[in-house]
Amino acid sequence: MSLRTPTLVLTLALSASVAGAAPASQAPQPDAPGDTQALTIPEAPPPAPMTIPEAPPPAPITIPTTRRLAVLGQTVRRQARIIRKLRRSLRASVDTTGGLARAFLCIHSFEGSWTDPGGPYWGGLQFDLGFMSTYGGPFLRAWGTADHWPAFVQVAVAENAYLSGRGFVAWPTTARLCGLL
Repeated sequence: MSLRTPTLVLTLALSASVAGAAPASQAPQPDAPGDTQALTIPEAPPPAPMTIPEAPPPAPITIPTTRRLAVLGQTVRRQARIIRKLRRSLRASVDTTGGLARAFLCIHSFEGSWTDPGGPYWGGLQFDLGFMSTYGGPFLRAWGTADHWPAFVQVAVAENAYLSGRGFVAWPTTARLCGLL
């Protein structure tokens, strides 16, 4: 019978722990008779409320931005004046039959496209940097190389070079093909 007693105690302890009660040997003992302690679990503080910050309002236009806009407006007005002057000079320089403009359109037909970006020659009449700075300096400073210039500006700059005494020598091969040399 001594063999069965430990087995029985172990069986009772296991069944008690499975049922949710602590075995008698592991139960908490009060300090004194009649003195019981309640087990309390402190509550966690509630989470802080989350706030989503609002987007800041757009910044007002500052004085430097206003100045930049004013400078941009001046640049646009200056470019418009240059184009008007160039159109007037273009009309005045072309003879009544449009021969000079036709001559440069013939040269263009053997050259690149009006927007040809390939250096060292740019645009429809294949201007190099020296030609552009000499005969079309304001356009070079305002718009960059000739591939950014309108076609009529490129023709006007070529006419300016022709009328200044340069002639068609800037385009020796294509001028020969057009019968100009």
